Amino acid sequence: MEDLGSNKKHIKDYRIYYIEGSGYFPMLEQPQQFNTTLMKAVQSVK
Repeated sequence: MEDLGSNKKHIKDYRIYYIEGSGYFPMLEQPQQFNTTLMKAVQSVK
């Protein structure tokens, strides 16, 4: 599990996006949720 507090010390805009109920391969296990979450992450960089 990621440590949000520690990472935010080093990277100001650090964010974690969770896909609940998924294992190591969320793009295969939950492709629609993965794509939605990926788009949110990409759009947050703009």
